[in-house]
Amino acid sequence: MDTLTEAPFTDLLEALAAADVQASMDPADLNLPGAWLALDQFRGVNVAGQLRMECRLFLISPEIDPLRAIGHLGELHAKVLTVLTPDGPVVSQGVVMPGDPTPLPALSVPVYLYTNGA
Repeated sequence: MDTLTEAPFTDLLEALAAADVQASMDPADLNLPGAWLALDQFRGVNVAGQLRMECRLFLISPEIDPLRAIGHLGELHAKVLTVLTPDGPVVSQGVVMPGDPTPLPALSVPVYLYTNGA
């Protein structure tokens, strides 16, 4: 990945850290509760010369029980909203972390990141 496309990811991860949200693009690096930033797809370049990168920010609770996970997910979601506005509906889903086949309760937050352009 060149520096043109790294900056939006790094900027978001740093903003999340400043909002007291542990976040990484590598789920193995997370100590839950935390946020996993995953790239879904690249979209075309817009009129400003920016490449759109469509991502998912998975807010993940360490609690297996969904009812007990609500507290973690609500707190993470509130902190994330101080940093960004989701680019679509936030939905719940299970997320499987490395080394453990048990899905953990999570919220999937769509986020669009953009390169600096030409």
